[in-house]
Amino acid sequence: MGCGVREIVERILQGKYEYAEKKLDFSTPRIELLVSPGETSEGSFTIFGPEERLVTGKVSSTEIRMEVLTENFSGSPYEVSYRFNSVGLSQGDVLQGNFRIVSNQGEYVLPFVVTVRHEQIASSLGDIKNLFHFANLAKTDWEEAIDLFYSSDFISIFKGNDEQYESLYRGLSYVPGNEQNVEEFLIAISKKRPMNFLLDQKELVIDYTGLPHDNGILITRNGWGYSKLKAQIEGDFIMLDKYEITEDDFTGSSCHLKLRLRTEKLHNGNNFGKIVFLQCLLQGGASCDGVGKSYRKASFRRLSGEEETGSSAR
Repeated sequence: MGCGVREIVERILQGKYEYAEKKLDFSTPRIELLVSPGETSEGSFTIFGPEERLVTGKVSSTEIRMEVLTENFSGSPYEVSYRFNSVGLSQGDVLQGNFRIVSNQGEYVLPFVVTVRHEQIASSLGDIKNLFHFANLAKTDWEEAIDLFYSSDFISIFKGNDEQYESLYRGLSYVPGNEQNVEEFLIAISKKRPMNFLLDQKELVIDYTGLPHDNGILITRNGWGYSKLKAQIEGDFIMLDKYEITEDDFTGSSCHLKLRLRTEKLHNGNNFGKIVFLQCLLQGGASCDGVGKSYRKASFRRLSGEEETGSSAR
């Protein structure tokens, strides 16, 4: 602080004012700030003093988060700059304080109010304000919901009743882009049911007559969300056109899978095999559960000799 300003402050503290018509005015009667959590915000206000008179003084703040960047002033008008740090504050917090101006024109108080805004997450359905809104987005646009789930803004949704799920989210969002974890999250918070997959028949019987032809398997899914199945084959004479079924393989709620026979692996009589469809719920060495505990049994009969002559495929 300069010697001149220090002397003025000391005189003011001792009650030694110069009582000519003196008055300070300010560019605003009250400073109001709206900030985001963790944000640093800067601004300024202007001090106006009497004309043809030197105005000097000092500005301080009653709140440690509100830093005065230009504490000492001299002249009129004079712009006072400040910086507010909201690190550590939460959404909805309101902080009030005052700027104190000590000058050769008297002492003044300029109040300020800082509000930490509630962050809102924009989506194609509008602002996502809670987990109910997020579940609706996931049902409408799964890919957009995946991107939103792993965005840096999503953590702000955990307030009120949804706050109880924040630790669950932090654990499941550790691996960005993992669709399975979004599915698990929605199921865990009771915003959706697990996907169910149904087969059109439980047993397939084929009489092989020597003429190759494809056989179809129809898989129907109930619900919405993450879809991924893996097929396990028991019987080396069975071939599928694909062994991993994903969202891209479904048209609406249905997926058609082709089954072929490796005829060189068939023996005379009955050939028995099985196809089990597994739905993986976790990633990376995960265990899988049979889809609804249902499976497809397939028995194949190779006809030979006289049987082969008069038989037709079923």
